[in-house]
Amino acid sequence: MTTHVKTEELTIQQIESYVGSEYPLVYLYTSEEQKTLDMIKCVAIEMDKGLIFTFDAAAGLQCWYGANEEQVAKHRDEIKLKPRSDIKRASDYITNHLLDCAAFVVLLDPHHLFQDSGAIRIVKNLINKISQEELNITIFAISPVLIIPAEIEKETVLIDIPWPTKQEISEILDAIVIKRGTNPLPPLRNKFVEALSGLTAAEVKHLILYCLSTDNNKNILVEHDVGELTPSV
Repeated sequence: MTTHVKTEELTIQQIESYVGSEYPLVYLYTSEEQKTLDMIKCVAIEMDKGLIFTFDAAAGLQCWYGANEEQVAKHRDEIKLKPRSDIKRASDYITNHLLDCAAFVVLLDPHHLFQDSGAIRIVKNLINKISQEELNITIFAISPVLIIPAEIEKETVLIDIPWPTKQEISEILDAIVIKRGTNPLPPLRNKFVEALSGLTAAEVKHLILYCLSTDNNKNILVEHDVGELTPSV
């Protein structure tokens, strides 16, 4: 199942809907990892999910967020004492320590993980345990590469995270130019926002700052062709 949404607010609402529908795995197809983590945090706060764990190939399992600082500290100490650096140890920790918790577990860049048959089986076993025992746990996958193994396809729902809207680009622009004291003229401003459509929020921010950061580019926002925006490689 694939859902296309148009704004960050609608994306958050869509995630809440799928979590409430008890889908065990929500695949968020995007290259904007931090932005998407922040959206998941908003959902956790709204739905009273007390803990968010992340797992990636470099850091292993980490307790990333929690509403209760004492609870977060406890999990971090346990993980530090005995690191869960691979998916099997991470899965074991989740099933042994989060049985009575309302939690999100976020797999970062799992497209690498999902190319290994053993890892796929571990994730499938975890999904089955969550479903069969009705655990209050949702697994998320955040990845710029879309790989959903056939073994878990039926238990997975996909959201294609959208690019920032023109309104969101305009808000990013406003926040930056207010700090810099530069205010693009309305006609060029519209062209500028249009030119930045289809980029990630991070790319939008970097390009605006690039234009304002050097003598050669600081006036592009107010007097030059928007085609000059992209830095040369």
